[in-house]
Amino acid sequence: MFTIFYSISNNYLSGEIPQLLCNVSTLSILDVSQNNLTGNIPLCLSNFSKHLLVLRVRSNNLQGPIPSGWTSGNRLKMIDLRRNNLQGGIPKSLMACRMLEYLDLGNNQIRDGFPSWLGSLPQLNILILSSNALYGTIGDPTSNVIVFPKLRVIDLSHNGFNGILPSGYFERWITMASLDGKNSQASYMVENSNMTINDMKFPGLMPTQ
Repeated sequence: MFTIFYSISNNYLSGEIPQLLCNVSTLSILDVSQNNLTGNIPLCLSNFSKHLLVLRVRSNNLQGPIPSGWTSGNRLKMIDLRRNNLQGGIPKSLMACRMLEYLDLGNNQIRDGFPSWLGSLPQLNILILSSNALYGTIGDPTSNVIVFPKLRVIDLSHNGFNGILPSGYFERWITMASLDGKNSQASYMVENSNMTINDMKFPGLMPTQ
């Protein structure tokens, strides 16, 4: 028997995320969100499974850096690290997550410049970087290539960005221009929104809670 769906979310669990989870290489969904977990996010969680689609550790007391071992060939669609005490920069190895649709690093202590390189992710729909210590200018794209080709929601609020508003991104965010009432992700803007796993479509995988 293989474990493909593991959720302990919305409890009062404490302690650290056990490294032993990385031995369950068949996992497709791992959700330990909304607990009282402490310590670092194990580095192995960034590359332990070629099957992993969802990694959610939001709303804990985790600290240290964002794992930097993301490797090519992974199938991740959601990475949700929101509301922790993560520090350091945003690892460029996230560019290896070519199927990523949802990335939420909001409400941490991340200190870095604007990660324009995330614009190369072809499937990214939602990018949340709010309430961190990001700084510097955002800058316009430097070429005519399409950046963030499927982006629908971006939240950079409550950081330390400065300089001129980068109008070049607005000209290239073609998916935003085509939003309609049926396909919009505008519901994200509801205060304290929480995108659930069931909001995403994973062919062949029907988790139950």
